[in-house]
Amino acid sequence: MTAPRRKALQHSVEIPKWIPFDLRDEFLDVAAERGEEYAASHIRELKWERERAATARKDCAEEFARFIARSLQLSLVAVAAEIGDETAVRLSLYGHSFTITKAGGAVRD
Repeated sequence: MTAPRRKALQHSVEIPKWIPFDLRDEFLDVAAERGEEYAASHIRELKWERERAATARKDCAEEFARFIARSLQLSLVAVAAEIGDETAVRLSLYGHSFTITKAGGAVRD
């Protein structure tokens, strides 16, 4: 236990219920050095940064999924163009079977 945390506990710093469990030690350390109001403000800022980072990761994942979907769609069109006189062709991709039509559509079998 750090000295500031020991000091905070000795002075009976009450941890607000809205503070996540993993940020309680941070709250105690900051509260011992700068006061409870400053510590609460500090934790709110940390929570906001976490939420912003999570949103950015989600946005990035969704954009990547759209990129993959578009790339796969373009690949299916290219495969369909190579079919020639056939009306459709079956394709196995990562253990899943698809039927690709000459028009470039794909139906999972």
